[in-house]
Amino acid sequence: MKILHAPVNIANQGWLLSRGQRALGHEADLHAVDTQTFGFPADLTLNLQEGTRPERVSKIFRYVAECVGADYDVYHFYYHASLMPRSYGIAPYADLPILRGMGRRVFFHLVGCDFRIPALSYARNPHSMCVPCRACLDRDKVGMLETIASHASGLIAGGEHSRLFVGDFGLNMLPVAVDLSALEPGEPQRESPLIVHAPTNRAVKGTDSILEAVKRLKAEGMRFDFELIEGVSHDVAVHRVRRADILIDQLGSDFHATAAVEAMAMGRVVVGGMLEEAAAQYGERSPVVPANRDTLVDVLRGLIGDVERRARIAEAGPAYAAAHHDHLKIAERSIAIYNRPVPPVGKGETASAIASRLRQRVRAATPAYAATATPDAADIPPADRAAPAGEPRFPFPVEPLPNPRLALPLHHRFGQGLEEYVDDKYRLGRAFFRNRLDELGLTIDGPVLDMGSGPGHWAITIAEANPDVRVVACDRNDFLHACCVEKRDEMALDNLEPVQADIRELPFDDGEFATVLCIGVLQLVNVSKAFPELVRVTRPGGRILINVPGPGFYVRNMTGALVGRRLDIFKQNLKFVRNTLKKTDGAFTYFTPRRLRSLADEHGLRLEWVRPTGLYPPQKPRFMGLTVNMDVLFTVPDAGAGTGASA
Repeated sequence: MKILHAPVNIANQGWLLSRGQRALGHEADLHAVDTQTFGFPADLTLNLQEGTRPERVSKIFRYVAECVGADYDVYHFYYHASLMPRSYGIAPYADLPILRGMGRRVFFHLVGCDFRIPALSYARNPHSMCVPCRACLDRDKVGMLETIASHASGLIAGGEHSRLFVGDFGLNMLPVAVDLSALEPGEPQRESPLIVHAPTNRAVKGTDSILEAVKRLKAEGMRFDFELIEGVSHDVAVHRVRRADILIDQLGSDFHATAAVEAMAMGRVVVGGMLEEAAAQYGERSPVVPANRDTLVDVLRGLIGDVERRARIAEAGPAYAAAHHDHLKIAERSIAIYNRPVPPVGKGETASAIASRLRQRVRAATPAYAATATPDAADIPPADRAAPAGEPRFPFPVEPLPNPRLALPLHHRFGQGLEEYVDDKYRLGRAFFRNRLDELGLTIDGPVLDMGSGPGHWAITIAEANPDVRVVACDRNDFLHACCVEKRDEMALDNLEPVQADIRELPFDDGEFATVLCIGVLQLVNVSKAFPELVRVTRPGGRILINVPGPGFYVRNMTGALVGRRLDIFKQNLKFVRNTLKKTDGAFTYFTPRRLRSLADEHGLRLEWVRPTGLYPPQKPRFMGLTVNMDVLFTVPDAGAGTGASA
């Protein structure tokens, strides 16, 4: 059998299943977009975002044609995506009728937030991750299921607990796969344990509640160490979990996921969300110790003080993982599914009828879930309270609001959640951003793109002051994009257009914008892939304004880390310094005037000026004489105009 896994390698499942299928004698390939931070492998890395828009569209259709011509028997898709990217005006899932018309078997592997419906999740589990993370409220997940079910040979999910979100659509069950041979056992449980937490999305994983629980237990005098694992590759994360005693995984989950299985396979104790009715769905009870936001402190207190209990739990993990999650066994099960799938739409049914019934259930559950949007004010510390009940979730007044967080030392503010980040930016007030724009001397004379817009604080200010100008706020983060949409609707800014996209693959035409802003983003991404996109979408004579950190930013942060005894902060900032000194062509670097001049020369731009700035209060422009942040203005020359740096 010839099998293609595509187009994302979510949780490394595509790679592990394809390798397991190869071991069984099948021809299996994985085509996937770059996994960036996690460093997951693929047989073919998809780079469909390079070149002009017409070149990209042409490349997409050539890629689809090549896949069809390769005569794959099975197409195994992940995270509700198919071969056709949902961009450049291409109709979603336009390839599915072609594949099914040619008799190919098509499967969609549903893995989590792609099909989890918040209202239904909350109705079953009041501690659901969908309560703090409301990023996907504008997504029609039922409509997505209806479309793919109309064309798919089968839908795949991790277990019976997933049926809630698909209604009467048929499901094929395939547990999470892990490569047991790559997971070495950790050391025996220690008297004073090391507890770790590795969030990929803090709202989803319940990170704020976990940090608060750790703080409370430390105040009680409990003896343990804690480490937050973020922004590292999968291999590094696994290594750091292996040397820990306890992993706290996602608190609002219904069942364990990949990180928990890997930790169990290495003989680590796992604490996380677990529905009682789901715990034994594989035929034996999962060793995961159930916990939620309300019970976490008590659960950890009991584990920290009972090393013998921890040892018993840890001992059960490897056998459980081997029995239910070995990637070779899961690959064998996947072949059986391909050959004898449960169809998404049963006899006598239609996809639209099933979707209609599911929508009715969602509508019935929505009022209760919607009521969770305004948290109980008593649960929020006064310094973090965003607004009184009934007011917008995050106020964005004209003048600034008091914000005690900004008075805290760096080591107390480091690692704050997205909600605090949004609140901090909005509390600065719209007048602050108006004044900053006036200081920068930007004249708005055409469409504006704010790339990496976060919750849209810059874009909102520009759109409000220039009602006749189209302003696009673009960010790839679900939560931040949702915040911008919410604020756009609240302020009735018809000229503000929130868009969700990656900076390396902008869904805009060449020369579409007169002004492009990119504030505090380029240091976090691969500049050689991101900056050409900013140049491409800027018209001749247009301006590109960026703000990037200088060496003073990291020296200041490392100094604060030493004062606060925060090794995690020191290591993270050291990574930026090390990457920059090594001239690494990747993410996590800082900038110097020389590097900025090189960028201008490389892309035929004119570097108008570079100005030291603190960007946001209470930052200062310089630390120990070194530049903390820099505002930088480039212009794209008109045809025939000269280029080069003037600053």
